[in-house]
Amino acid sequence: MAIALWILVAIVCALGLVLIIPVDLGVRATAGQGAALQVSLAPVAGKLPPISIVDTARGKGRPKPTPKARQRVSGRSGRGRALLNAVPRLVVELVAAFHLRSVTANVIFGLGDPADTGRLYGALAPLAFGLSAWPANRIQLQPDFENAVVGGQIDLRLRVRPGALILPIMRFAWHVFVVGR
Repeated sequence: MAIALWILVAIVCALGLVLIIPVDLGVRATAGQGAALQVSLAPVAGKLPPISIVDTARGKGRPKPTPKARQRVSGRSGRGRALLNAVPRLVVELVAAFHLRSVTANVIFGLGDPADTGRLYGALAPLAFGLSAWPANRIQLQPDFENAVVGGQIDLRLRVRPGALILPIMRFAWHVFVVGR
């Protein structure tokens, strides 16, 4: 009985460490000739080798799953309304749990019309220059005023503590499944 108790204590301590130790998340998106998305996790604050979660460049040969027929539900249930009301708060709280470590971007874009391209560049430039003020960030925006084009590469490095995601998810589940009945 004492051994089982010590095993339980060890499992609880190990789970606590997993929830407290930060995890680095890397996202790389490439657009242009070959669009690709790569997402990787590096446990123990990036001290361990990254684990690939999504790599669209590697999965080109996989067959696509067949879509299942969706069932139509007449009217909206109380749970459906509760879900729609709780999703924005969940998204805000989950985004707040992630901390931006670095951004590297080299993007070329054009909308075909020089005025629209200039308007978009004017909206993006303050964000790009504000983020570039941090030493770890390098952002280059290249507007193309003559052609409609989107291309480039964006690398994001984020850090999250898995335990910080538990409270928002539990709050979301409470509002949808308990309060929203």
